[in-house]
Amino acid sequence: LWSDCSCECFGIKERSKRIVRNAKGDGKPCNATMKEVFPCNPGTEEEVPEKCLSSLQAGDCELSAWTEWTDCSASCDGGQRERERSVETPNLKGG
Repeated sequence: LWSDCSCECFGIKERSKRIVRNAKGDGKPCNATMKEVFPCNPGTEEEVPEKCLSSLQAGDCELSAWTEWTDCSASCDGGQRERERSVETPNLKGG
């Protein structure tokens, strides 16, 4: 499930997956993408909304601080811990 767009102009939307069960024995490990992030308002190959045209100034991407590590997802046989950070301000116009 995709998140809502992070803002009205030049935001991002994201979705993520979790490993439910780690591989055991000769099982195949999970090698899929665990998180996807895409632009929104406008999305890829969409026109810039009229209300966003005035904000087309160059700007660098700014990221949030890392969250704390989560607890391990398993007490034995592998497991995973996660932490994440998000885009606070996406880059704009060559920033």
